[in-house]
Amino acid sequence: MKLCIIGPEKRTHSNLELLEKAKKFFDTVLYVPFSLMSLGNDEIIYKNVDLSKFDSVLPIIPKSRSLFAYSVLNNLKVYSPISPKAYFITSDRFIMFSEIMKNGLQTPEIYLLNSQKSAQAIANSIKFPISIRLSSKEKGIMFANNNTELRAMLDTLETFKDTIYIEEYLNTSYLQIYVIGDNVFGLKRKPAKKSDIFFGEGKMMGCKIPDKIKNAAIKTAKIIGTEFARVDMIGEKILNIDLSPPVKDVEKVINMDIISRLLEFIKCSAQRDKSSLFERFLIDIKSLMRNI
Repeated sequence: MKLCIIGPEKRTHSNLELLEKAKKFFDTVLYVPFSLMSLGNDEIIYKNVDLSKFDSVLPIIPKSRSLFAYSVLNNLKVYSPISPKAYFITSDRFIMFSEIMKNGLQTPEIYLLNSQKSAQAIANSIKFPISIRLSSKEKGIMFANNNTELRAMLDTLETFKDTIYIEEYLNTSYLQIYVIGDNVFGLKRKPAKKSDIFFGEGKMMGCKIPDKIKNAAIKTAKIIGTEFARVDMIGEKILNIDLSPPVKDVEKVINMDIISRLLEFIKCSAQRDKSSLFERFLIDIKSLMRNI
């Protein structure tokens, strides 16, 4: 079995650890920096390597390169625990929340607004506190506790001429649920800063995850089209989904080798996928022979 890992050119300690552990599960492992890849209309170019010959692909591609990740996976047609669809949905917070709510799960209340005027029009109906940010920027989140603070911030944001996210802000500890197929494990985070819940940060502590929360996390992953993700939650509300979550420090807290579990899952899934392809091939051949 052959695995291709697509990740950043500058490899972190976690990337190197992943690479070494992958060699225990796969006969061939290739690490491809996504910054050195080129996409054509119907081909993916990396040196002289045909990536379509690999049995599976594990992308470690940041949210800022979501559309690139979508294009790579859509062209490769090789098994990956993360589908192209997942990168598209999670590329935008409003789209992600809309897809989750459409399928019967809860998220914080969110508004996508095109101007200062449209934001001011809903100001009286918003439940405070809220977070405010430009849709094109991950960083730079502001917070408002009342209408006066909101209007002052909108005056500032108006100069950027960009769409605005206004989102319900939940200031409390939250759960981080790691999903690998139908297996779930997680921990609790206590935010040290207001922005921590948006970036998956805060003090970590072990905890028992209720079955209802586990099921909601698994359903969330299936909705967006991934078999591996970290789903952040407060109660039954989905806060965020990370397709390339850091696991090193988390493994110490929950006393579990998440990387090895993921690699084992990928290998088994790729083998099933390969068997299914062969079975479909035999069915097609039999059908063709009957028609001759």
